[in-house]
Amino acid sequence: MIKKRSYPKEETCTKKVSSNTFSCRNIDCTKGFGVTRDMLDRIQYLPELIKSTELYPVKEEGKTYACYAKTPTSCMGEVVLEYKFQANSDSAAIKEHERFQKDFAAALKLLMAFWSAANKSGAFSPIDVRLTGILKQMSKPTRKSSISVKEKRYYWQQTKRLESTKITFWIKSKELAVDMPLLKIDGSSQSELKKQRDYPDRISFTVLDPTLLQERSYRLGAISNGTLLLPLEDMFFALALQARAAQRKKAKKTTSSRFDKEFLYKIGGLLKTKKSNERQAKQHLLKKINRAQKAGFISSFKEKEGQFIFMF
Repeated sequence: MIKKRSYPKEETCTKKVSSNTFSCRNIDCTKGFGVTRDMLDRIQYLPELIKSTELYPVKEEGKTYACYAKTPTSCMGEVVLEYKFQANSDSAAIKEHERFQKDFAAALKLLMAFWSAANKSGAFSPIDVRLTGILKQMSKPTRKSSISVKEKRYYWQQTKRLESTKITFWIKSKELAVDMPLLKIDGSSQSELKKQRDYPDRISFTVLDPTLLQERSYRLGAISNGTLLLPLEDMFFALALQARAAQRKKAKKTTSSRFDKEFLYKIGGLLKTKKSNERQAKQHLLKKINRAQKAGFISSFKEKEGQFIFMF
């Protein structure tokens, strides 16, 4: 359904930062990669935001539509998600909105692969890579087949969606709203595109524009390389858990954390299952935790008094 009321607009401010490079100190690059905390800390809100996005026509931009949602945060602020795209009709826009919601876990996994590549280059931008190089990071080492044309087309579509999506969040202490595009494509291999392919061979990208970067955003949270090999159904769970672990490590200087089951059910997308069959929901949760352990960002865990204690 397309909302007919005025499309919401956000007032934002920016602060220039001169450096284009970032240091991954305190992160073992053989085991993982760093993502800015300003982005990582807000990933836990994405499932709710994606689910609650509403579709608006952007009247001043012709055939442009926007998927828009916002939610309050635990620190008295809010996070806004916005995805803008073009469509020839309302029905086409509704279909794209549905695809955006359905495919966002794949887009998020792809975004982490771009961040991994950025870590290897040591810069926020510009980073030049082969599209297949990005996709291979999400393939199991035992895979023998090459990246298919279907996969390249699908993930190139997700790449374009990432470029058209931004997160806006409010820093109350500074009375500042920060715009953070998820990805910027600086260029692509036109020679390949002219061959009637639906995807480029090479792309140049930016994970975070340094001219829009807050100095506080240079703080990095560690993401395990194994995260890129998890099934899509585990992406929100894995990233939200690692984001929360990064927050607690900084606050308590500890590698262990307690999590309520309810929180784990929420980030695991299991609340609906829990209402109908709590035993089944717990089985699914344990499978996610076991896969997280294999992915390398949980070393061990135990259940105690309705909570899970994780060692990171």
